[in-house]
Amino acid sequence: MRYALLLLALLCGPTTAAAAAQSVDQADVNAVDAAWNRYTRLAAKDDGASAELVAESTAQHYAFLRDVALYASTEQVRRLPLADRLTVYGLRAKYEAPALAGWDGRATYRHCVQDKLCHVVMRHADGNFPSLSHVAMIDADSALGEVQPPTGERYVFGPEFAREGGGWKTRPERQTEELSKFMAAVAAQSGGETALLQHLLGDFLGEGQAPSNLSALELAPRDDAAQRNRLNERWPDYQAYLDTQIAAIKRKADAGEALAQYLYGRLLYTGLESRRIAADRDAALAVLERASDSGHAESALAVVNILLSTNDRLSLSPQTLRRALPHLRRSAESGNPQAMMGYADFIRAGAAGLASDCNQAIEWLRKAEDAGMAQARNDRVWILATCPIAGQRDAKQSLALSQHMIARREQLRAAELDTVAAALAANGDFAQAIAFQTDALARLKDGELDPKSRERMQGRLALYRQGRDYTETEPLYAKEP
Repeated sequence: MRYALLLLALLCGPTTAAAAAQSVDQADVNAVDAAWNRYTRLAAKDDGASAELVAESTAQHYAFLRDVALYASTEQVRRLPLADRLTVYGLRAKYEAPALAGWDGRATYRHCVQDKLCHVVMRHADGNFPSLSHVAMIDADSALGEVQPPTGERYVFGPEFAREGGGWKTRPERQTEELSKFMAAVAAQSGGETALLQHLLGDFLGEGQAPSNLSALELAPRDDAAQRNRLNERWPDYQAYLDTQIAAIKRKADAGEALAQYLYGRLLYTGLESRRIAADRDAALAVLERASDSGHAESALAVVNILLSTNDRLSLSPQTLRRALPHLRRSAESGNPQAMMGYADFIRAGAAGLASDCNQAIEWLRKAEDAGMAQARNDRVWILATCPIAGQRDAKQSLALSQHMIARREQLRAAELDTVAAALAANGDFAQAIAFQTDALARLKDGELDPKSRERMQGRLALYRQGRDYTETEPLYAKEP
């Protein structure tokens, strides 16, 4: 059984305020851990007494599954996530309708456990209940367990808990969706969903008792249209576990944990309509910049991507460029090749108050290429061939680096052919420069370049025909005021 519910985050050292909050929460953390241990000791033995340790929401969920077993249409049964569908098939296969009708939700769960239906997937997977490595307190009455230490990229969330009657109770129904995803993955590798469900039902019912097909188990024991309508009205929100995970991430972000801020910031940027979270660019940037300022490289790159998201770099204001610079530098220095290329562009252009320096830009591009960014070679060749700074242009080195591109001429894109042409012209080979530039213009696809960029390519061809090379003077970014 896979209890891990994956949302990315990392536990970093708490701030002073967070440490104080942790001190206040520690008694609850210990109580939640103890409640989980009590529950798993009983559940691992299929002890029906574990039904007294689950939350009221679990009892309500199993009352719903009882009514599904009694009244649901074929379409309603098939609508269920796999884990709950298995439970309903099992209830219909083993119990008569009068017995089911006499149980409340907690009794239904008790029978599910003690008759070895609830944990049949775990047995099939040779799994065990995990211990809790950490407990995230959501508020005074709800908590979320973590079943592994953070991996550096994510939290591995597990069971949810609710405080009821002065104690903590587990909510196993909140893991239905994740368990169903696990079952679907197993089914995809083992003959499909029907075969898996039949196999698991055979495990539950006993040797020789597995149904030959599931169609009989999709027929309701009781035909009651009003009850079917009520089932639709009571249908669970199987995605509700996301609300708990998001709340846990937000609390960690508020406490200053950088990767939680990264995740929450990205969520705010994109929004999540299904959970009623509206996209908020400004709020997202505020959270992501805090994470970046604490040294979180992924957040730094996210800030850059948001701030510089445009098809027209000249439209970016000097203020925006200055805001992006420290985050771009941080991400580049952390080793991100995309950021290395972006930082090279800033240095080459003298953006955000930087001094223009082709040599430094080329060095960052070399690092980017070494880190796996193949297109950095094109930019290195271009700058070496077209740098406007006296003493920093190196036509011979540009041509040497372009040989790898020339050997792949038929595979080059229009922009790469344009670059090779500039390198050839810088070395005085205007016949070849004209040939490559003509090829570049012919290879341009409709809409691939804006009209001004296309005009500049045509202008370079005109220069080569005049026996003149090209020096880049057009600004890449808006100038400082």
